[in-house]
Amino acid sequence: MAETISVITAFKTSQTTEFEWLWSLFRPGCDVVVQNNSATAMPIEWCAKLKSFKVRENPNGLHWMITVQHTAFNGQWFGRGETDVRFPAFSGTVPIAQLPAYLLEYHQQKDLLIEASVECGALYESLRAGSSRPSRHAMVREYLFIRRFVESR
Repeated sequence: MAETISVITAFKTSQTTEFEWLWSLFRPGCDVVVQNNSATAMPIEWCAKLKSFKVRENPNGLHWMITVQHTAFNGQWFGRGETDVRFPAFSGTVPIAQLPAYLLEYHQQKDLLIEASVECGALYESLRAGSSRPSRHAMVREYLFIRRFVESR
Protein backbone atom coordinates (compact mmCIF):
# COMPACT_ATOMS: atom_id res chain seq x y z
CA MET A 1 0.00 0.00 0.00
CA ALA A 2 2.84 2.42 0.83
CA GLU A 3 4.33 1.91 -2.64
CA THR A 4 0.97 2.62 -4.32
CA ILE A 5 0.55 5.84 -2.33
CA SER A 6 4.11 6.85 -3.19
CA VAL A 7 3.52 6.32 -6.94
CA ILE A 8 0.23 8.25 -6.88
CA THR A 9 1.84 11.12 -4.96
CA ALA A 10 4.74 11.28 -7.44
CA PHE A 11 2.35 11.45 -10.41
CA LYS A 12 0.27 14.18 -8.77
CA THR A 13 3.38 16.19 -7.93
CA SER A 14 4.70 15.94 -11.50
CA GLN A 15 1.17 16.41 -12.94
CA THR A 16 1.68 13.38 -15.17
CA THR A 17 0.20 9.89 -15.32
CA GLU A 18 0.35 6.55 -17.09
CA PHE A 19 -2.61 4.62 -18.50
CA GLU A 20 -2.44 2.00 -15.74
CA TRP A 21 -2.78 4.76 -13.10
CA LEU A 22 -5.72 6.73 -14.54
CA TRP A 23 -7.97 5.24 -11.85
CA SER A 24 -5.96 7.11 -9.21
CA LEU A 25 -6.90 10.53 -10.62
CA PHE A 26 -10.67 10.23 -10.68
CA ARG A 27 -13.23 9.67 -7.95
CA PRO A 28 -17.00 9.88 -8.49
CA GLY A 29 -18.31 13.38 -7.85
CA CYS A 30 -15.02 15.18 -8.56
CA ASP A 31 -14.94 18.27 -10.80
CA VAL A 32 -13.38 17.58 -14.19
CA VAL A 33 -12.53 19.53 -17.32
CA VAL A 34 -13.54 17.80 -20.54
CA GLN A 35 -11.74 18.96 -23.64
CA ASN A 36 -12.37 18.46 -27.32
CA ASN A 37 -9.30 19.32 -29.37
CA SER A 38 -10.66 18.27 -32.77
CA ALA A 39 -13.94 20.22 -33.11
CA THR A 40 -12.45 23.66 -33.73
CA ALA A 41 -9.10 25.40 -34.11
CA MET A 42 -9.26 26.28 -30.40
CA PRO A 43 -9.93 23.50 -27.87
CA ILE A 44 -13.45 23.42 -26.46
CA GLU A 45 -13.46 22.89 -22.69
CA TRP A 46 -16.27 22.52 -20.21
CA CYS A 47 -16.69 21.65 -16.56
CA ALA A 48 -18.53 18.54 -15.47
CA LYS A 49 -18.96 16.18 -12.53
CA LEU A 50 -17.60 12.65 -12.75
CA LYS A 51 -20.39 10.10 -12.43
CA SER A 52 -18.55 6.82 -13.07
CA PHE A 53 -15.59 5.16 -14.77
CA LYS A 54 -14.79 1.77 -16.27
CA VAL A 55 -12.26 -0.06 -18.40
CA ARG A 56 -13.47 -1.50 -21.70
CA GLU A 57 -11.86 -3.84 -24.19
CA ASN A 58 -12.52 -3.63 -27.91
CA PRO A 59 -10.78 -5.01 -31.01
CA ASN A 60 -8.27 -2.13 -30.86
CA GLY A 61 -7.30 -2.86 -27.26
CA LEU A 62 -8.15 -1.42 -23.87
CA HIS A 63 -9.64 1.98 -23.27
CA TRP A 64 -10.69 3.67 -20.11
CA MET A 65 -14.02 5.51 -20.08
CA ILE A 66 -15.61 8.02 -17.74
CA THR A 67 -19.19 9.24 -17.69
CA VAL A 68 -19.63 12.89 -16.73
CA GLN A 69 -22.72 14.95 -15.92
CA HIS A 70 -23.11 18.53 -17.12
CA THR A 71 -25.72 21.12 -17.98
CA ALA A 72 -27.20 20.56 -21.43
CA PHE A 73 -29.63 22.25 -23.80
CA ASN A 74 -31.74 20.24 -26.25
CA GLY A 75 -32.90 23.23 -28.28
CA GLN A 76 -35.91 23.89 -26.08
CA TRP A 77 -35.14 22.97 -22.46
CA PHE A 78 -32.12 23.24 -20.25
CA GLY A 79 -31.29 20.33 -18.01
CA ARG A 80 -28.66 17.75 -17.15
CA GLY A 81 -26.82 15.72 -19.73
CA GLU A 82 -24.32 12.89 -19.62
CA THR A 83 -21.30 12.39 -21.85
CA ASP A 84 -18.94 9.44 -22.11
CA VAL A 85 -15.27 10.35 -22.51
CA ARG A 86 -12.87 7.68 -23.76
CA PHE A 87 -9.17 7.41 -22.99
CA PRO A 88 -7.52 5.13 -25.55
CA ALA A 89 -4.65 3.08 -24.14
CA PHE A 90 -1.33 4.85 -24.29
CA SER A 91 2.20 3.96 -23.30
CA GLY A 92 4.58 6.05 -21.29
CA THR A 93 3.89 9.09 -19.18
CA VAL A 94 1.69 11.99 -20.32
CA PRO A 95 0.85 15.35 -18.75
CA ILE A 96 -2.50 15.16 -16.95
CA ALA A 97 -3.77 18.33 -18.70
CA GLN A 98 -3.33 16.63 -22.10
CA LEU A 99 -5.83 13.89 -21.30
CA PRO A 100 -9.32 14.09 -22.89
CA ALA A 101 -10.62 14.90 -19.38
CA TYR A 102 -8.79 15.73 -16.18
CA LEU A 103 -9.36 17.13 -12.71
CA LEU A 104 -10.28 20.80 -12.57
CA GLU A 105 -7.46 21.38 -10.08
CA TYR A 106 -4.92 20.73 -12.90
CA HIS A 107 -6.33 23.37 -15.27
CA GLN A 108 -3.76 26.11 -15.88
CA GLN A 109 -6.42 28.84 -15.77
CA LYS A 110 -8.80 27.29 -13.25
CA ASP A 111 -10.12 30.60 -11.92
CA LEU A 112 -10.78 31.94 -15.44
CA LEU A 113 -12.56 28.74 -16.42
CA ILE A 114 -14.81 28.91 -13.36
CA GLU A 115 -15.47 32.63 -13.92
CA ALA A 116 -16.35 32.01 -17.60
CA SER A 117 -18.62 29.12 -16.60
CA VAL A 118 -20.46 31.30 -14.08
CA GLU A 119 -20.90 34.07 -16.67
CA CYS A 120 -22.14 31.60 -19.26
CA GLY A 121 -24.46 30.05 -16.66
CA ALA A 122 -25.97 33.46 -15.91
CA LEU A 123 -26.62 33.99 -19.62
CA TYR A 124 -28.19 30.53 -19.96
CA GLU A 125 -30.30 31.17 -16.88
CA SER A 126 -31.67 34.36 -18.40
CA LEU A 127 -32.81 32.35 -21.45
CA ARG A 128 -34.57 29.59 -19.52
CA ALA A 129 -38.33 29.17 -19.76
CA GLY A 130 -40.37 28.94 -16.55
CA SER A 131 -40.59 25.17 -16.00
CA SER A 132 -36.96 24.55 -16.88
CA ARG A 133 -35.71 27.23 -14.46
CA PRO A 134 -34.34 25.70 -11.26
CA SER A 135 -34.53 27.16 -7.78
CA ARG A 136 -31.90 29.76 -6.93
CA HIS A 137 -29.96 27.21 -4.82
CA ALA A 138 -29.92 24.62 -7.62
CA MET A 139 -28.98 27.31 -10.14
CA VAL A 140 -25.80 28.22 -8.25
CA ARG A 141 -24.71 24.57 -8.15
CA GLU A 142 -25.34 24.20 -11.90
CA TYR A 143 -23.07 27.02 -12.98
CA LEU A 144 -19.96 24.89 -12.76
CA PHE A 145 -21.45 22.38 -15.17
CA ILE A 146 -22.09 24.80 -18.03
CA ARG A 147 -20.34 24.01 -21.28
CA ARG A 148 -18.08 26.85 -22.25
CA PHE A 149 -15.67 27.82 -24.99
CA VAL A 150 -12.55 28.86 -23.15
CA GLU A 151 -10.27 31.21 -25.04
CA SER A 152 -6.63 31.27 -24.12
CA ARG A 153 -5.79 34.69 -22.71
